[in-house]
Amino acid sequence: MLTQRMKNLVHRLIPDALALSPAWLTLESGLRVRIDSKLTLELFAELFVTQPYRAAMVLAKNPQFIVDLGANRGFFMLYATDYLKHEVVKALPEFLCIEGARQNAERLMEHVRVNELDDRVTIVNGAVCDRRTGSVEFFYSPKSHGMGGITTKRLTSQSVPVVDLARLTQDRPIDLLKIDIEGAEQGVLEQYTDVLARTNVLTGEFHLARIDYPRCQRLLKASGLEFHS
Repeated sequence: MLTQRMKNLVHRLIPDALALSPAWLTLESGLRVRIDSKLTLELFAELFVTQPYRAAMVLAKNPQFIVDLGANRGFFMLYATDYLKHEVVKALPEFLCIEGARQNAERLMEHVRVNELDDRVTIVNGAVCDRRTGSVEFFYSPKSHGMGGITTKRLTSQSVPVVDLARLTQDRPIDLLKIDIEGAEQGVLEQYTDVLARTNVLTGEFHLARIDYPRCQRLLKASGLEFHS
């Protein structure tokens, strides 16, 4: 009988069938999505079937500038573009996609290239966190790339530059800010009150075990953002 430790080892060593033979899904809008692991299939189903970001898209109405923190491989960017195409929005928005893992950023670039979105998507390989300069260690694993995040130095971490979100957005109004940065949310909200002040809609994931959520709520309210269920 295999122990749990042995099962975990087998899981790491056996290649994912989709990684060996990636599939491309073509949406009704014409957008193409690369599925190259069980995790990317799960992420696709979550965003395009469950649609957790639909309420934010409705609130944003016709966004002109969308910022995606923790862009991963571009699934949110593709979902937002697909949603707006279905809503018959003639002027699609510009995207600023920031992703810490180089490998994810490369897949994101591939999605942009294949879907001919080069003129409206800017990709930055770096981390947004509780400071605006320097570098951080960023965890990455091919089989859990969706859960990558800032960490202490470890075998599979990579050093990535810290990027200044305020400088990158150049004082522009942000119609929609999506945050999925695996527990670094509080530091970002504390550091970038100036960016929150010009953000219309904010959506994302808050990892309650890693943050002081009541403080995050106070920071958001102080920036003029209202909560919607």
